[in-house]
Amino acid sequence: MSPTATAPAHSHQANAAAIAKSLDGIGQTRAQAIVAGREVHGPFNSVKQLSQIKGIGKATFGRDRSAILLADIPATSGKAPPQRRQSTR
Repeated sequence: MSPTATAPAHSHQANAAAIAKSLDGIGQTRAQAIVAGREVHGPFNSVKQLSQIKGIGKATFGRDRSAILLADIPATSGKAPPQRRQSTR
């Protein structure tokens, strides 16, 4: 996390103000675009989905990788973790 960021931003829940505060280099306008994208397309499940927001790219992920949470995990791999199978025993 950058020295100016405060806490990880939950891509599924955070409002624009929280995203702008948490992510270095993301201002209010870009944060509002992230929230709008989530409202239109549903939750972001991968870095690839989030990177479809204009202005969010490799540099943003390089700076803020540990502060971006996808499904309550840092966005390090670009994919949500595999779901555990339920035992049928």
